[in-house]
Amino acid sequence: MGHQRSHYMDQLTRSSASFVFRLLRKQVNAHHKRITLQPPRQATVEIAELLKRGEGPTLEFKSTVPSPSEIARLVSSMSNTNGGTILVGVAETPMKVVGIDWARFEKAVKLAQKQLHGSPQWTSQCVIHEGMNVGVIHVSQSTELVGSDAGYFERNGDRDTPIGAEQIARKLGVFAGLHETLHAIPEAIEGMTRSNEDLRASNESLTQKTHALTAALDRANSWKMKLFWAAVGALCTSLSRWCLELVAS
Repeated sequence: MGHQRSHYMDQLTRSSASFVFRLLRKQVNAHHKRITLQPPRQATVEIAELLKRGEGPTLEFKSTVPSPSEIARLVSSMSNTNGGTILVGVAETPMKVVGIDWARFEKAVKLAQKQLHGSPQWTSQCVIHEGMNVGVIHVSQSTELVGSDAGYFERNGDRDTPIGAEQIARKLGVFAGLHETLHAIPEAIEGMTRSNEDLRASNESLTQKTHALTAALDRANSWKMKLFWAAVGALCTSLSRWCLELVAS
């Protein structure tokens, strides 16, 4: 019996150790996957075509890796307009590829993602063009408002401009809800007024009944009523004695 128990405990210990080992290995692999960066790949003809087109509402050039907040701002503005592409590692004047540090680019993109609000649809990758690393960010037009920690932006020409509070509210549907709420306020006030009137009528009725009850109690406690009940009591006592005497005789 003792041998079987020892064998069972040994198997349980081994199973537990194996489970813990597999769990730790899974967590380490997941962590490694999160921090591993994909190396740049060879660019396609798309980069050359974008360079020929030049900057505009849907194309932005950056000679160096932008800050995470600037990337988030660009993604916000393009998402809220017509989408677009951001090329990082390309100088505007004169137009030429200057290259970037791809690890720094990937890090900035990951930090920028944490500063975005809404549901932006965008991708990023690092490619090799003319022997240099170029960061490419593709942004799709969003059906809902996309913002960053710095605010909400839209694309006007080749610039990013803040979206006004009224326009933000309209796009978010706030004004529609506010309009319905304003129309509902008079009805709510009217209903409250009717309720208050009903409550006031109930209070007046209760007050009248209370006064009537108080008056009845006052009459019951008056000296005339006390004299009346004393006479009734004396009469009842005399009748009781008379009945007893009648029975005894």
